[in-house]
Amino acid sequence: LPQVAAQGQHQIQVQKHHLESGTVTEIVPLDLAERIDEIARMIGGIDITAQTRATAQEMLARD
Repeated sequence: LPQVAAQGQHQIQVQKHHLESGTVTEIVPLDLAERIDEIARMIGGIDITAQTRATAQEMLARD
């Protein structure tokens, strides 16, 4: 949930990469700009709009 993610002090993203030899999972810490984009994606789906990005910024600013 984006509401929960916005309340955290830190945020990570889990990424899976499929290789010929198997699947690799990577855990990546997000900086502020990446957090905004990820929360905007959680709100509105793959297509991030100015409105979803603004909403994400507002959610992060409340903390």
